[in-house]
Amino acid sequence: MTVVIFSEGGIIQEVLSDEETKVIVVDRDVEDLSENDITTVLGSGAYVFNGISKADIQPDTVSQVIKETGL
Repeated sequence: MTVVIFSEGGIIQEVLSDEETKVIVVDRDVEDLSENDITTVLGSGAYVFNGISKADIQPDTVSQVIKETGL
């Protein structure tokens, strides 16, 4: 399985995968967040973003990214 994450300005815009996968976005930068928005993940304060919970399945696009990046 390959997952491609597109971000702009440090903000995740899109998550693509070549097959179905669950996505959990954990942001460790919790400065200026309310205590209600902060949870503990692996022993540290974190914000879990719920706006992206699964990748868009686009195997052709993922293959193209692999070709273009040489990865």
